[in-house]
Amino acid sequence: MRRSLELALSKSTLKAKWVLVVDGDNSLTPTVEAAVRGGAFQVEKIVYRGGKCSYGIDQKNAGMASIKDGYYHCVDDDNIVHPQFFAGLERAMTANPNKRAFVFGQQRWDNIKSLIASPERMEYGKIDNTMFAVHSSLIGTHRYDLSRSGREDFHFFRKLYDLHQDEFVFIPETLAYYNFMTHFPVITKEEQAPPVSLDQKASPTVSYVVSSRPHSPGVSRIALYSSKRERCGISTYTSQLEESLTLLGHDVRYFSSQPPHDVTFNEIRNWRPSVFHIQHESSIMPSFDVLERYSSLMAREGIRVIMTLHTESDDTIRTARAATLNAAKSIVVHRPTPSATEAVVIPMPCTNIGRLESKAELRRRFGFPENAFILSTVGFMIPWKDHPRIVEALLPWLESRPDVHLQVIASEHFNESMGGYANDCRARIARAASRFGEPRIHHIDG
Repeated sequence: MRRSLELALSKSTLKAKWVLVVDGDNSLTPTVEAAVRGGAFQVEKIVYRGGKCSYGIDQKNAGMASIKDGYYHCVDDDNIVHPQFFAGLERAMTANPNKRAFVFGQQRWDNIKSLIASPERMEYGKIDNTMFAVHSSLIGTHRYDLSRSGREDFHFFRKLYDLHQDEFVFIPETLAYYNFMTHFPVITKEEQAPPVSLDQKASPTVSYVVSSRPHSPGVSRIALYSSKRERCGISTYTSQLEESLTLLGHDVRYFSSQPPHDVTFNEIRNWRPSVFHIQHESSIMPSFDVLERYSSLMAREGIRVIMTLHTESDDTIRTARAATLNAAKSIVVHRPTPSATEAVVIPMPCTNIGRLESKAELRRRFGFPENAFILSTVGFMIPWKDHPRIVEALLPWLESRPDVHLQVIASEHFNESMGGYANDCRARIARAASRFGEPRIHHIDG
């Protein structure tokens, strides 16, 4: 954490004070104490003795209260400072000298659900604690609300925004991480290197959005309907679609398919979208009859209903036809299917997350020889993925090619009913792997 703060400060002329809030029963060791105080910045240590507190709310409030004339930016105990944080913030402050609140993008671990700063995205689930730097004079006596634990950061920053919209500047840059230490396994060469001085004159010109600027309405009002679970590929896909459609100028809202279904459907109907787009897979949807009833009702009300099927079967195709009232080009599939020749085929895209700095380091971490030919398969341990059958079908090839290694990236599904299958899946993969005297089949679980 200290190293990240040093690196980020080296790229800016801003000054920082590190307010370190430590729980009273977790005193720093002398070694850590010395390391914390080794940076070229002021350190203030606050010992919190209030006992357990949800989401560290009281601890964050204690740190916030210690700032008398400066900007508050919170980095929790599982995070680091983004290397461009101070440089990007300084450019925005220079361009907006009279503003007291700055919002910027946050890089999340999958590089897909990364959060973007904009006035339209000041909503729950679209902003996070580390995306803000707000001056203490704007905060005043406001603090995180313990009764809002789990959503306290949203309510806190949303309240400030509602009170002082003209003070907020939205920076079109990513200047923050989400829980870096857990979710970013590879530290880049830049983050390992000691701080160096950089020429600030080479900083790119960036356009900023001040919240008081009027927002042009989107081309279409689009309601997306799917799972919102963190560990769900279809949810990730839908989030990416939401971002892309928003960037095209549409007014997009993403609704969860978790219950209570009738409440969500009525909320969508009251919003009156021009398009209702369902990302369908049976395990994350309400029952067929509920989905058909509400979707066909929307279609009769003049809302264009589109359904993307992530699993095609006679039942899902029948439901899609009924829900869309058989309107042309309203069913989307990811591969041609003879059961629905009228469906529009759009292959599932693959997100580009950029080049890795060091593939060799990842190979060492997961036990692959440097020159191995690696074949990977990815997915939850659920019957229709059938990882054991894939592994068993590839055994003859692995036996004839000593350079080939198989990587099975498969975790247990969040649906508890899949627990028994997951255990059987693990056992079958392990039996196949035992045919080799050295690791050739690598199951990356969890």
